Amino acid sequence: MSITTLPPGEFASSLAAMTDDEVFETMRSLEELSMERSISGKDLDPEISHKLAVTEDEIARRYPGQLLQPFLDWKRRRGMMQ
Repeated sequence: MSITTLPPGEFASSLAAMTDDEVFETMRSLEELSMERSISGKDLDPEISHKLAVTEDEIARRYPGQLLQPFLDWKRRRGMMQ
C-alpha cells in the first residue's frame, strides 16, 4: 500500500517515521495527484488536501523557518524543476 492511500490517522504517524527523502517523495506524489485532478477538471479531494497540509507541516517541523525550501531544493537536485 502506498503511503498516499493510508487513512489520514495512519498517514500522519507514518510521516514522522520517514526519512527526509521519503517525506519529500510523498509530497511529490501528493502534488502529482493534486495536479492530475486539476488537469482533469475535478475538485481537489479533501483527503489529498489534508495529506498535503500534514506533509507540509512535517517538513516545517523538520526544517524550522524554511517553509518548503528544503523540498524545492530536493526537487531541483533531482531535475524536477529549474
